[in-house]
Amino acid sequence: MGPQPLEAKGVAVGAEIFEAHLRFSVPRGPTRLAMLVIELFIGIPAIPAGVGLIRDGLGMPNEWISHSLFPNYALPGVLLIGFIGGGMEGAAVITLRRSVLAGPAAIAIGLVQIAWLASETFIVGWHGGPQLLLVGIIGLLAVALLVLGSSVTSVRLQLLYELRR
Repeated sequence: MGPQPLEAKGVAVGAEIFEAHLRFSVPRGPTRLAMLVIELFIGIPAIPAGVGLIRDGLGMPNEWISHSLFPNYALPGVLLIGFIGGGMEGAAVITLRRSVLAGPAAIAIGLVQIAWLASETFIVGWHGGPQLLLVGIIGLLAVALLVLGSSVTSVRLQLLYELRR
């Protein structure tokens, strides 16, 4: 089926196709090692941290979360274990196996980590030094995953169009 015309001030414009070219490479050497270290550095501690949230909120007061959808820290703990712990460990396995999907996995889990940090800060609020250290270090490592993953992933988008009169 051909392009559908769009009317704009008496001129019909038809958009034909949109092409996406993806190229994934296997990360090698220092890139692969850096991705693996970051994924393990974030992923391994996320699991006991999630368990701590489930058990006793890691000692954080319930007032920090009482205004949110969560009645306590149990569900955030489960989500931390699943999304961050499991996601980072899954990405580490993909990287370790020298898969061409290591770059896209690093990008995806880096974005998930950044969203997690932003959501966490929005929900519990800002509480000073230790949180700054956590958000700063983990945030920079997540950005590093985006950069490293992007170095082995190429995406080229091309919009092909045709003007009709």
